[in-house]
Amino acid sequence: MAVRQLQRNIYQQNKQLSTKHCCRYLSSLSFSVSYLRRQRSDARQSRVTMSMSRIQILLFGDSLTQRSFQIGGWGASLASQYERTGDVILRGYSGYNTRWALNLLPHVFPQEGLAPDLVTLCFGANDSVQPGFGAIESRQHVPLEEFESNLAAMLDHLKGLRTRSGGPPKVLLMTPPPVDSDTWHMFRLENFDPPPDEAAKMCRNDEFTKLYAVAVEELGKRTNTPTVNLYNMFKQQSDPQAMFCDGLHFTPEGNGVVFAAVESTIAQHLPAFMPSQVSWDFPDFKEIDVKNPKIIFR
Repeated sequence: MAVRQLQRNIYQQNKQLSTKHCCRYLSSLSFSVSYLRRQRSDARQSRVTMSMSRIQILLFGDSLTQRSFQIGGWGASLASQYERTGDVILRGYSGYNTRWALNLLPHVFPQEGLAPDLVTLCFGANDSVQPGFGAIESRQHVPLEEFESNLAAMLDHLKGLRTRSGGPPKVLLMTPPPVDSDTWHMFRLENFDPPPDEAAKMCRNDEFTKLYAVAVEELGKRTNTPTVNLYNMFKQQSDPQAMFCDGLHFTPEGNGVVFAAVESTIAQHLPAFMPSQVSWDFPDFKEIDVKNPKIIFR
């Protein structure tokens, strides 16, 4: 009996000792895992910090923005200008007016996190559709006063955000361009099913669109926001019709006019955002030590 009791005592002692070793091992393992996680997080943060020298430019608007990344598009040209220095982000929503776009603000520009450094706002081509002509586009109409209010609300929302610099994003307003109602109507007759009736021809009217372009320009003056007046710029072209593929959307040549206008407005009002003034996000390859390349990335 005494031997059995002694065996049981030894077993209990070994069990307790094993439990202590196990606890110590788990504690050590937990510490090691936490340490490795911190190291990985620090390394990841270091990489993010180095790459954060790229500025972010977000293009927000309707189809004139959505199509801007097509071949020859003004957004694609802008992205090409900022290669290695900035990320140009496309957030264009075909058919949207400012009333509907307001609902996108929390999703495109959330309050948490860092906001893009520069934002372009290009709306009005759909807001300025005239109501009451039976066309499906009439539902896009937003009264002029509400249009101005919606754009102002967008500016207020952006002012409440914070970029890497600590301040709100810089903003470029863009007016809607002119519209060629005859060409647009012909395009719809050939491509829409069912085709629109003759009354729908008045759905888009250039003089009506001009009122919305003027409203954008006046809002820019009141809020001291740089404004790209696309309406006036296209009216100054020797052949404005050649600028539009369907009376509404840009040809490559028209996209070139938009790009040049955006580029010159940035140079005039936001020179710090010119590509030549923004540093590359990682060192030039000629600066890398061939024998020890890791040094420059620390």
